[in-house]
Amino acid sequence: MKRGMILALWPKVVGEAVREQVREMKFQGSRLVLYVSDSSWRHEIHMQRHAIAKKLNKAVKEEIIRDIVIKN
Repeated sequence: MKRGMILALWPKVVGEAVREQVREMKFQGSRLVLYVSDSSWRHEIHMQRHAIAKKLNKAVKEEIIRDIVIKN
């Protein structure tokens, strides 16, 4: 249920620009895997991954995401 909440909160937490770049998201255990087409956005999201995970975990009041992985 908390994973579903995280996916629903994703657009609000990351903003429209990042949201538009992520074409698919899925959980693999405690990792959130993001698929991004553009390599420059892949790098940008990679640099922000810890802050994004922290915000999402705080929003659901539990450490659901331990890592975010960005793939092409």
